[in-house]
Amino acid sequence: MTQPLVIDFELRTDGFWIIVQNISGGPLTSFTAQFSDINMGMPITISGMPIRGNPAGARTIISDYEIFKKCGYLAPGKRFELFVENDRVFFEINPSEFNIVISAADTNNQMHHYTISHNLKIYKQLIHTTIVNQ
Repeated sequence: MTQPLVIDFELRTDGFWIIVQNISGGPLTSFTAQFSDINMGMPITISGMPIRGNPAGARTIISDYEIFKKCGYLAPGKRFELFVENDRVFFEINPSEFNIVISAADTNNQMHHYTISHNLKIYKQLIHTTIVNQ
């Protein structure tokens, strides 16, 4: 089990969504995820999504969401879907290529460290994408 956790993006008619899913056969006892711009190391942000007292419309760093800072337990197959924002706004304030650095621990206390590289440029050319989960 080298990558027990998947963090991916889906483009839907209402905008971008981040999908977080435990794809391992067992629970994860903890995980963290750090989103960063591949070229500049800048944080990936969301506009208009207030957390921790940030005013509406302020840019929020995705990595600051509690689920990415340190999630204590994630059941096998558990899936979270987090709304990011509409695709036009996302591309205006963020790079389309970036990394997500993930650390996850399983019930055997084995740590898994890996990086997922995303290139969301393909979504800029699509009017609508339907994702079919298999």
